[in-house]
Amino acid sequence: MPKSVWGVPHRSIGRHAAVLLTAALVASAAGAAGQDRIRFEGGESGIREELRAMASRFASAADSTARLRLQTEMLRRLAQAGYWDGRIAAPRDTARGAWQVDFGPVYTLQDVEVRLAPPDTAEADWPQRRRRAGRDLRGMRPPQAAAIERAAADLLRFWENNGHPFASVRLAEPRLAGGALALQLVVDPGPKVWVTRVAFLGDHGTRPEFLRRWMRLPDTIDRPFAAETWERGRQRLRDSGLFASVSPPRIDQPAPRPPGSGLAARVVYRLEPGVSNRLEAAAGYSGRSETLSGLVHVALGNLFGTGRSLMAEWERRAADRTRFHLRYADPFLLWLPLRWSGEVEHVLEDTLYTRTDLHGLVSWEIERDLWLDAGARRERNVVSEALGGGRSRTSSIFGLRWEGLGRDPSRESGLALGLQWSRGRSEIFSEASRRETVDEVRLRAEVRGRLAWLGLGRARLRGAGPFLEEPAPLYETYPVGGDRSLRGYRDEAFRVLRYAVLQLEAGPRLGPGGSRLLLFVDAAWMLPWRRLADGLAGERGDPRIRGSYGVGLRSLSRRGLIRVDYGIPWGEDPTSGRLHVGLEAPF
Repeated sequence: MPKSVWGVPHRSIGRHAAVLLTAALVASAAGAAGQDRIRFEGGESGIREELRAMASRFASAADSTARLRLQTEMLRRLAQAGYWDGRIAAPRDTARGAWQVDFGPVYTLQDVEVRLAPPDTAEADWPQRRRRAGRDLRGMRPPQAAAIERAAADLLRFWENNGHPFASVRLAEPRLAGGALALQLVVDPGPKVWVTRVAFLGDHGTRPEFLRRWMRLPDTIDRPFAAETWERGRQRLRDSGLFASVSPPRIDQPAPRPPGSGLAARVVYRLEPGVSNRLEAAAGYSGRSETLSGLVHVALGNLFGTGRSLMAEWERRAADRTRFHLRYADPFLLWLPLRWSGEVEHVLEDTLYTRTDLHGLVSWEIERDLWLDAGARRERNVVSEALGGGRSRTSSIFGLRWEGLGRDPSRESGLALGLQWSRGRSEIFSEASRRETVDEVRLRAEVRGRLAWLGLGRARLRGAGPFLEEPAPLYETYPVGGDRSLRGYRDEAFRVLRYAVLQLEAGPRLGPGGSRLLLFVDAAWMLPWRRLADGLAGERGDPRIRGSYGVGLRSLSRRGLIRVDYGIPWGEDPTSGRLHVGLEAPF
């Protein structure tokens, strides 16, 4: 907020304090030339070394103005460290003399007064906040300018959240007596501001009424300005995934309200539109089996400027397996602050079986980034009776998620966790009297961050597993392998009943752009499914661990992000690896 309109900006109060106290308490002798020789009287070793390093720059100073500026920096550093009465003297003979630094006495911050001007604008909680500011500073030895800055910022936050965004704090003349320092902070709240409107500038593809609703604003706004509230609104806009950037809230067009009631103004956010639509394609080739597989994924976001999204996906695997997936999501369920989504998935496994999966999910944001999910699922698997018959299942779904990565795939740091549990009742077609209760657990986690020597790093963990009676049919298994799990194997190389896949990757950027080189390691724990002699039924095998390692390249261009990974299974020859190529193209 532009606090400089009404007073000293709180971001510079520490520097203001140091300059003011230095001017009032520090006497220095200005010299022309200087050198790196310096003598101290008093002071601790840490501040001595800092001043010695600063004084060494005097010898290389180009002119007297530069030398004086460096000397002023030393004086300010003394004040920041609490040596308010320190002195710095230049040598008479700059060729052979030495600088003299006298730290002076160490004062104790004994008295701190926080005064309001004008005094008749105090809020109900102001006396308590004022006493806390004084209590936090009293008894400090030596008094630190940084602590004074923190106290001033705390006072300003109080007024910013109580309708006074133009509040300011200034430091009055300090008083020294008997080794004790007394300070006075004068707070000017400025006029009270009432927010009556909100405006979104820079983005014309999203409806303002949707953004107001997304920020949970009422249709009519008339409330005192609160900085924390509007900053939370900014975070919600960023978390929507619709914008590349959102500026801090700014007060605009202030106008007088009725006499004695302050100003009426609007809050403005400047938005930079992001990319809502995305095309992803990937292909995998295995040299040993000479098979090719791939996928196409199209996502359309922010439909008609309402935040709704539509996703369509097609996958073709090497084992004559085709998958279609359609998903629709809406950020609001009717007029409630609940997200909901509906999905349909259709899988054709050669001539063996057909699987159709329908499910819907409702999500509630308990607090920022923490979501609670509930939904229902209807699954139908059609198989000829000669192969064991099919089954249908109706399930209830519950989940808990932490979405610390938001919706931005390029975010470089953060954490996301998700745990989902479902319970369903299965009915087997060929055995009308047989019903089975099935529990399923799904887990996912992802963390991103910067590593000291390896650049950007990412770790992803995914796992799932149902609790089934045996023998289990093929359509109850999970495919593992390929670009999204084990990059050293072909897509869906393994059929398992339970699994956990960990992917680790790290690598530096290549130049100033978004391209980077990465090394990766994938590992999977699997409980394999082993087919019986006839039909589609199978039994549980012995647990096994498989993994791969390799190198990848991410190249960012105007067309999108190109992904190239070459993975080698553990224990195999490097020439028998698998190559995966993918494209993510925003539009």
